[in-house]
Amino acid sequence: MRYAFGLLLVRQGRSAEAPAELEQAMLLRPNDAHYRYVYGVAINSEASSAEAITVLRYGHEKFPDNIDILFALTTIERDRGDTAQALVYARRLLRLRPADPKLQRLKAQLESAGSD
Repeated sequence: MRYAFGLLLVRQGRSAEAPAELEQAMLLRPNDAHYRYVYGVAINSEASSAEAITVLRYGHEKFPDNIDILFALTTIERDRGDTAQALVYARRLLRLRPADPKLQRLKAQLESAGSD
């Protein structure tokens, strides 16, 4: 219920209120990787990327093969300017999905940015 309400808040343009609901949903379902991912993305959008990284790193430890969490970590680290860490996550993504052209491009972009 809290998860659905958090998403509804986002759809209603009340996204600043959503993280509190999404956090409660995540806490109520600690073994649901998707809830952790959505909460991490929400706090990245509304609060702080540092807090989002903490939430998502814990999620990655608990769910190491979760593509969504890894992709979020990759892009948030990239956006924060930590190309080296973003590249670490991008390589992990490619180990899980080696034939994914989107992930191949992302890795190549990060490698190129890291060599500047």
